Amino acid sequence: VNYPTESNYVSKISVSETSATVVTNIKKLSGSSATGVGVYIYDANGKQLKNYYEPITNVSTSNTSFHSWFNTSSDMGMTLTPGTTYKYKFYVIVNGETYEGSTYSFTTKGTAPTPATKHVISYNANGGVGSMSSETVTYGNKINVKNCGFTRSGYEFYCWIVHRDYDDTWYAIGNGSTTSNGWYSRDTIANGDYTLKQYAPGSSYTLDASWTKGLSAASNYTFYAVWKEAAKPSCTVSYSANGGTGYMSASSVTAGGSITLPQCGFTNPGYEFYKWIAVRDSDGKFQAVTADTGAHLGWMSRDSISANDYRIAAYDPGDKITLNDAWTGGDYGGYTFWAVWREVESEPDPTVIKLQINNPRITVDGVSYSIDSLGTTPLIVNNRTLLPIRAVIEAMGGTVAWDGSTKTVTLSAGGKELFLRIDSKAMWDAVEVYFLDTAPVIIGGRTMLPVRAVAEYFGATVSWDAGTKTTTIEYYPQ
Repeated sequence: VNYPTESNYVSKISVSETSATVVTNIKKLSGSSATGVGVYIYDANGKQLKNYYEPITNVSTSNTSFHSWFNTSSDMGMTLTPGTTYKYKFYVIVNGETYEGSTYSFTTKGTAPTPATKHVISYNANGGVGSMSSETVTYGNKINVKNCGFTRSGYEFYCWIVHRDYDDTWYAIGNGSTTSNGWYSRDTIANGDYTLKQYAPGSSYTLDASWTKGLSAASNYTFYAVWKEAAKPSCTVSYSANGGTGYMSASSVTAGGSITLPQCGFTNPGYEFYKWIAVRDSDGKFQAVTADTGAHLGWMSRDSISANDYRIAAYDPGDKITLNDAWTGGDYGGYTFWAVWREVESEPDPTVIKLQINNPRITVDGVSYSIDSLGTTPLIVNNRTLLPIRAVIEAMGGTVAWDGSTKTVTLSAGGKELFLRIDSKAMWDAVEVYFLDTAPVIIGGRTMLPVRAVAEYFGATVSWDAGTKTTTIEYYPQ
């Protein structure tokens, strides 16, 4: 891709005040396929102004040399500036590969216009929101840097940095020894010893050569907002006994931080702790969830939750909650976790029955009375304690029936029924037969039964105090 040498193609080269025709000679190997030719147009500083390309179909594969030319006005739609130097470079596509030629230049005829003396100064939110008006400053006058009129959620304004729109450069501070202040690209600043200059609202700078660094082309300037993360709010998390008693200390949590809900430190007689529910201190609203899936719906009043058949979100000790905007709704005024209680069903006190060997009295729940009118007393037979069964069963709220023909005792208590026969070691119910190591006997007209086996069948517990020879039976009524 070379400059043309043949006179009939060199003659096609032309330059006027506002346009130019550029020509190139392209040589290729026989058999190769040229499918397109293009040209780059640059300004004198090398900034690309145009990339113009045309496909070609009239160059056969056998051709080894051909010419191509374009006019900046009629072909490319460009209007050039008089008295201005431009650069250009042709390229060709052969067999799918791009080949570029050398870079050449030309200068349009006429006199270059005087650089514009007015510059538009504008402001960019740089991630924030809002609007700020631009202003036009005449060269030589002052730029008065405005206060920031933008906002950005979670951030606060820090300073301005300035961008030169013409050549996509930024004003930076050099280190003073090997680099100097001036306008540099982002890459140069990042890779060199430079720092973006920070501009404070209210500061003033003269828009002259010392600030523009001699740029002759007209350019506008944009001040970009620089943000720093705002100090995060914090809120107090406290706990309410909600009818219980006790004390649990509150804590302060920074926005975005998390809490792990503690075990309940309150007590409530007759109740046991069940869950925590969260209340927003600023408005007394509760965290609502759907009844079916438990999806969080935000903060609602009790009435709204009830009217929509929602539920109040409940949390277990150990649950971790992140106090971010999604959970708080942006309100960091404080939250109280209320204890939720559920009633504990108290077990009834047992019936306590006490009988002492050779003692004709029975004590039931602390009340002592005679076992019967016959002066019957508990006995020990074959190392087994035999008790007058009627007194025991009736103290347990049951009944005793006697069948004299079969000498069978029927005991009923707590919905159970047990049968025993005098002088038989077998006892039975409707399902199963049990065997005793001591048979029931009749002594002094009273049926005496082995206490432990019978009492335990009906769900009672039996204890023996060898020192006082006292049997204690504890029975929970069914």
